[in-house]
Amino acid sequence: MSWVPPDEPASRADPRRAEADPDNVEGGADHHGGRHSGKRGPAPWVRVVGVAVAVGLLGGVLSSLLFSGTDETSKGDGEVRSLREVVAELSTFIEDRRSERFRHPVKVSLLDDAAFEKRLLEDAEEDREDIEKTEELLGVLDLLEPTGGLFDALNRYLSAAVLGFYDPKTDELVVRGVETGPFVRLTLVHELTHALDDQLFDLDREEMTEADDERGLGFSALVEGSALTVESAYRRSLTPSERSRASREEGRFGDNLPSVTIPEVIPALVGFPYEVGEDLIATIERHGGMPALVEAFSRPPTTSEQLLHPDRYIRGEGPITVDPPPADGAVIDQGSIGELTLQLMLGKVLDDAGDVRRATEGWGGDWYVAWREGSRTCLRATFAMDTEEDLDELVAAIETWSALNDDSQVDAGEDSVTLTAC
Repeated sequence: MSWVPPDEPASRADPRRAEADPDNVEGGADHHGGRHSGKRGPAPWVRVVGVAVAVGLLGGVLSSLLFSGTDETSKGDGEVRSLREVVAELSTFIEDRRSERFRHPVKVSLLDDAAFEKRLLEDAEEDREDIEKTEELLGVLDLLEPTGGLFDALNRYLSAAVLGFYDPKTDELVVRGVETGPFVRLTLVHELTHALDDQLFDLDREEMTEADDERGLGFSALVEGSALTVESAYRRSLTPSERSRASREEGRFGDNLPSVTIPEVIPALVGFPYEVGEDLIATIERHGGMPALVEAFSRPPTTSEQLLHPDRYIRGEGPITVDPPPADGAVIDQGSIGELTLQLMLGKVLDDAGDVRRATEGWGGDWYVAWREGSRTCLRATFAMDTEEDLDELVAAIETWSALNDDSQVDAGEDSVTLTAC
C-alpha cells in the first residue's frame, strides 16, 4: 500500500487562531490580480522565494520547452531546429523517468538579449510593494540592512542571471538564444519537468502563492525537488566529459554575472526550496514511489519545518495554531515566520550551528503581526514549541538575540514566547 498524505496536517494543538480585528487593518484592497496591500497575502520571506524562483534566479535556469510549430522567434531557423531536436530528446528522457507523457506543447519565444530582458521584467513593478515590505520586516529581524534598494538589486541581478523562464499562467516559455551544451541541456531538463508537472498537476495555484503562511514555500520545494530529481538523473546519464563540460559552462556563466550587492539572507531564502527539494522527493518516494509523489502534489507540505524534517511531513505533523499577538497599531502584515526564518535570525547571534538547531528544531508554530510607528516598522511574534524543554531553549536563544538588538523585548509564558522588535 502506498503512502498517502493526510487530507489536512495533524494539528499539535486545538485550532485557536482568530482573525485580527478587521477595523485595525491598514489597506486590505485587492491589487495586482489578488495581492493585498493590507494584512493578507504571502509571508514576506515566501514573497522573495516566489518572485525570484518564478523567473529562475538560481543558476540561470532555462525553462521548459515543447515546440508546437507556431513558435515566435527572433533567431534563425537552423538554431530553432537544433533546439527542437534537443528538446524532443530530453522530453523522451523525462517521460521515461516519470512514466508520464506531455499532454500538449508549450508556446516558445526565442528572443535576443534586449527583447528577453524587456519581457522578463515587464511585470516586475507589480512586485515592488511586496518586496519593499519584505525588506522592512527582514530588517526588523536584523536579517538585512533596509536601504530601500532590494527591489532594484533583484531586478538587476535577474536581468543578467536568467537564461529563460516558464510561465504557468500562460503555458509559455521565453528563452534567450543559447547553444545547447551540457549545462543548457541540464537546465532544460529541469524546466521541462516543470512543464510536465504543470500539465499534470497545475503549478499556477493562487491558494499557494497568496497564503499568509509557509505553504507557498512548501509547494516551491515540492516543485523544485521534482525537477531536481529528474535533472540529477539526467546528469548521471551524461558521460564524464559531458559532466565536466557542464560544470565549466556553469562556472563561466556565474563568472559573467554583474557585481550586484544582494543581502546574504536573500540567496538563503531563494535557495532553500532547491536545497531541501531532492531530499523531500526522495523521502516521499521511499514511502510510496511515484504514486505518493502524485498524491503529494494534491497536498503539498505547508511549513518549512516539514521541509527541514521531511519525516514530519510524511507523518502529517502540521503546525500548532497560535493566536495573533496584539498589535500596537494598524496591522500592515501578518503571517508565519517559520522554522527556516527563525534559524536564519538566530544564526546571526549564535556562533554554533548546533545551538541554532537545538533552539529551533522543536518549533511547533508561530504567528506575527506588524505595524508602523511613525518612521519605524514593528513586529510582534508569538512562538509555540513542541515541548517545555524546546520552549526553554528557544527562550534562551531569543533573549540572546534581543540583548544584541535595541528596541526589542521578550515575554516568556508557560506555553509560548513572544518577541517584539522595532
